[in-house]
Parts: sequence; C-alpha cells; structure tokens
Amino acid sequence: MRHATTLRRALLGLLLALGFSLTAASAQPRAQALAPAAYLPLALGGRAGPAPAPIPPPAGSLPPELVGTWFSGQLLPRALYDPATGRWGSANGLGQLYEFAANGEYTYLAFFRVEAPGCSSEVSVYRHGRASAGGARLTMRPATVKTRTVVYCGGRRESVTDGPYDPRVVPWELAPDQYGHKQMTIVEDGKVSVYSKDGMAAELAGTWRSGAIATAGFYDPAAGVFAADPGEGWWLSIAADGRYRWGEFGYATDNQGCALAGWVYLEGRASVSGSHITFTPSSGVARVENACSPDQPRQEPWSDGAKGFTWLLRDYATSPRLVLIPDGRFQEYEFLPE
Repeated sequence: MRHATTLRRALLGLLLALGFSLTAASAQPRAQALAPAAYLPLALGGRAGPAPAPIPPPAGSLPPELVGTWFSGQLLPRALYDPATGRWGSANGLGQLYEFAANGEYTYLAFFRVEAPGCSSEVSVYRHGRASAGGARLTMRPATVKTRTVVYCGGRRESVTDGPYDPRVVPWELAPDQYGHKQMTIVEDGKVSVYSKDGMAAELAGTWRSGAIATAGFYDPAAGVFAADPGEGWWLSIAADGRYRWGEFGYATDNQGCALAGWVYLEGRASVSGSHITFTPSSGVARVENACSPDQPRQEPWSDGAKGFTWLLRDYATSPRLVLIPDGRFQEYEFLPE
C-alpha cells in the first residue's frame, strides 16, 4: 500500500515525476564517518626538514583490487597540491586519500585542522612515490614529500617542509563491510584507518526493481514507445562503466477525478564515492495518459538535475537487496535484483 501511495504522489506532483525527484540534488560525496585519526603524527612523524630524495625504485605492480582511489573522512580534491607548480589548494573538510596506480605509483594527500581559543592551524600533506604489496604488508617508498602548515594566531604564518623520506611498511586488508561497501584497512603508526573506495562499485552493476514492474521492453528508445501496462513500480539498471537506465510506471487520480497512467524513462551516468551514489540524467522521456481525454496522451522529453543517495546492500552476504536513501530525507527505497 505504501508503495502504491508513493507512486501516486509522484505522478500527481510531476505529471509523472520519477522517484529521484523526491529528494534534493546533492552531487558532493558524503563525508565518511571519521575515527579519531591521528593526522598530526602521520603528517609530521620522522625526521623533518630538507633532505635529498632517494632514487625511486623501478616500476612494479599492485594487486588489481588495490588500484584506485581510497579516502577516509572528506574526499579531498586532487588540487590540494600541484607538484608541477608547487601550488597548494584548499579542502572543505578533514580527510586522507590514497591513490594507487597499476604500475605501482601512489599519491597520498591529507588535510587536518587544529583549533584553540583565538588560534587555529591547518596541515596539508602530499606524498608521491612507489608502492609494492607483499602478502599482508604494503610498502610505500616516497620520492616527494611536502607538508604545509598554516597558523592563524594574531596573523597568518605559513611554512612548507620536505620529508621524511623513510619507507613505510604497513599492514593492509581489503574487505567489504556488512553492506557491501569496499573498504581498505591499514595500520599506520599503531592507528587503524579505514578507507572507502571512490569509483564505481561492481556490486551495484545489474538490474534492480521495486514493485511488480516488468523491465523487459519497458521502453523502446528507437521507436519512442512504452509498454502498455508494465505493472506498477520502479526499475534501475546500472552498467559496470557507470551508465544507468531508470524506468517507472504507476496509476493515480487527478483533482477532477480522472484516472491517470504515467511512465518515465531516464538514462545517464552514476558516480559512486564510498557509500554515496549520484545519478546525473542526460536524457529521458515522460508519458501521461488521462482517462478523461484518452485520445490526447502527453509524451515529451523530460529530465532533471543530479540526485544523491546513500546506498547499501541489505542482507549482502545472503540475499542482497539494494537500498537507496535520498540525501536529506528519512526515507528509503528498496530494490530486488532481477
């Protein structure tokens, strides 16, 4: 009953809107929960000051599952430091980021802020070098290390130091959490840090549906024709490269008591960052049929702005169901795999 009521409200509010229009747009990845990460020891530990950079080791390789971008806290911008120009950027929140390439190169970024009455300081860290994985140990050999400290206390003071260049050997592990989100756990300086994966999650790929709707033949883009009665509900198909398609069908009644039937079809791209997914439609079409004027159906192009959701796979280990929670709403949509 709740499912049908939601569909009818969507139809009346949009001339058929889609379920994504029930929430405000938000393309910014949501900050992950921060454990009490010891940013300062990570940034400043070891010897400080200028030191000659060691010759990078030869190019190697990393496990495919490790390759990519991993973040803890806020997803930091890559422009936090530009090694080509030496310019530092800014960050909107605290965080750490690792980026591992298949050839063994890695980049580490960190940003944290310390505040005291009347004063505050910000520390930004950039490291670049080569990494190698051996069993449960990850070895990182930095060739470039920069740390910028900005102190605001009766004025502004900025300093940038080089080093330390000591190799870092840390325990590491890759495993999904109970909701299917990829996580990298590493132990640095005795502190456990958990990082989320930035990028498309293979677990999301496939077709998901909610309700009695039939996805096969729902809409033919070439002919511009919808299925006559596909059953009420929503369906969502996500490809491994991030392309997605969305369909919706439902019944409602307008203020004049006329029975309505409505369809929506959208396609676009989905971007995933940790437990957050953003759908950005590129094209779509909506159709409404009114029983009071059956010879005057309305079908026209329709689209919307980007919409953000928290995603999780309920009962991930046994019988996974996709759950989407709109940003800023205490509401959820549950989909079964097709």
